[in-house]
Amino acid sequence: MNENTASEILRSKGLAATKQRVAIFLKIKECNCHFTAGELHRMLAEDKFRERVDLATVYRTIKTFERAGLLKCVAETGNCRYYGMIDNCGFEHPHFYCRKCGRLFCLKTMKLDSKGIGNLEKIGFEPQFLLLTVEGLCAQCSKGGHSKDGQDDRTQKSD
Repeated sequence: MNENTASEILRSKGLAATKQRVAIFLKIKECNCHFTAGELHRMLAEDKFRERVDLATVYRTIKTFERAGLLKCVAETGNCRYYGMIDNCGFEHPHFYCRKCGRLFCLKTMKLDSKGIGNLEKIGFEPQFLLLTVEGLCAQCSKGGHSKDGQDDRTQKSD
C-alpha cells in the first residue's frame, strides 16, 4: 500500500490525512498483526524513512482510528490493550496471552459460537465487540525456553 491509497482510505472515513496519520496507518498495515500502542510507537521510531511520531500522537491516532472503524481492541490484559485492523482479524476468534513473555497468540481454531451472540440480540442487547483472552504460559515459556527480554515478535498466530 502506498501513501496515496492510505490517504484515500483515511479520507473515506472522514479523517484528515495528515502525514503522521498516514505514516501510522501504513505501519499498522505493514504489521499485519496485533499490536500495542507502545509497540506501534517503537516500530515507527525504527522506520527512518517515515514521519517522526511521538507516543501521545500514537495513542490519539489509535483512538481516532478506533472511532472511525479502522481498528478495534482485540485483547486487554491489565492496563495493556492490543489492537488490530478490522479487516485483518475476525470478530469471533479468542487470544492467548503469555504472562511470562508477554506475547499474544491468535487462537483461530477456537471459534466462538455465534448462536450465543445472536441470542443476545433476540432479547434486545446490541453486541458491538467481544474480547476473550486466555492467560497463562505459552508452550515455550512453560518449558523454560523463553524469557521476558526476548520480545522481538510478541504477536503470534496459533492455528
